[in-house]
Amino acid sequence: MRKLWERHSYLTVRAVALGMSVFSCGFALIPTGHGQDDYIGRLLADLKDPKVEVRIHAIREFGDYNNVKDPRVVEPLIAALTDTDGQVRCDAASALGIVTTTSIVEPLIVTLKDSDEHVRSCAANALGRIRNLGNGSV
Repeated sequence: MRKLWERHSYLTVRAVALGMSVFSCGFALIPTGHGQDDYIGRLLADLKDPKVEVRIHAIREFGDYNNVKDPRVVEPLIAALTDTDGQVRCDAASALGIVTTTSIVEPLIVTLKDSDEHVRSCAANALGRIRNLGNGSV
């Protein structure tokens, strides 16, 4: 057992020395130093993926890590408000809820007329958060 642990430790140290990050107990290695721009670019490309799950994941990544504050992200998320999938539209509205620019207010107001009740609720919540973040100025 000790030999196995020493081997695992060696591989971890070697991966770090090579500029790699170890995730999931060493099952996946990705290079460190990927800039935020590369990550945002990949997520933006994922918004155009034909698979709904990929689009949802990209949108949630924008919202989860405040990546939505990158100016390149706002317009694609506004476009996602008209996606064919209701969950994509809802997640896009929710992600836009942390942006305090006035350019997103009108698209979210239009989304309040969506045929899906869940999407309308997400848009209303986003508008409420925007108002709170902007202290009523948006």
